[in-house]
Amino acid sequence: MNEQIVVIGKVNDRSGDRLHVSYPSVSGARDVRIPVENVEREERLTHDRVALLVSSNRDFSTDVQFAGRSAPYLASTEYIRIADAMENGLDLSEQDYDDELPQMDVPDAPAIILLGDNGDTPEAQEHEVWGQGMFSGGRRGYAVHAAITGRESMATT
Repeated sequence: MNEQIVVIGKVNDRSGDRLHVSYPSVSGARDVRIPVENVEREERLTHDRVALLVSSNRDFSTDVQFAGRSAPYLASTEYIRIADAMENGLDLSEQDYDDELPQMDVPDAPAIILLGDNGDTPEAQEHEVWGQGMFSGGRRGYAVHAAITGRESMATT
């Protein structure tokens, strides 16, 4: 009884233990509340839409909730491609993802290093931006700081 179905629509509310989803069905627009525990996979799509892979359990049956004219309307090639990928556990195509949402890659190392390898403040190197003046407190010794503040530069060049 572990039936799965793909629903493509818009999540209107995420409060509590259910998602309130509006989706196009065979009979027109329909709203349904899906328990969070029944959502096997969720992918953000373009135009504020999401694709949900919903499974059944004893408290929520996809056969009942999405039966007959309540079945999701997956008529476009885009919807069929997304549903196929979701049902088969494949990654979605790049064109299906919402590129309006910022995607942040977390680097392996921190972006700002406060301490060097030996626990000391890192030494400024000539090839680094402003000689790490922003991080090591030496920014007042640069001509850029003097131009901004109107004070004479203390840099020795």
